[in-house]
Amino acid sequence: SSRLVPSSYSWDRAQLARSIGFRLNRRTTVAAMYNGIGLQTARGSGTNGHVQTNKFFI
Repeated sequence: SSRLVPSSYSWDRAQLARSIGFRLNRRTTVAAMYNGIGLQTARGSGTNGHVQTNKFFI
C-alpha cells in the first residue's frame, strides 16, 4: 500500500498540470487571435486587430 500512495499522487499532479496547461494554452491562443501575430495590442498596431490568413497557402 505504500507504493500506491506516491503513484496516485504523481498521477493527480500530472492531471492537474495538464488541465492548468490546457487552460493557459487556450488563454494565450485567444489572446494571439485577438492581438494578431507579433503585435502587442490591437490598438497599438494601427489596425482593428483582425488577422487574415491565406487559406490557399501550401
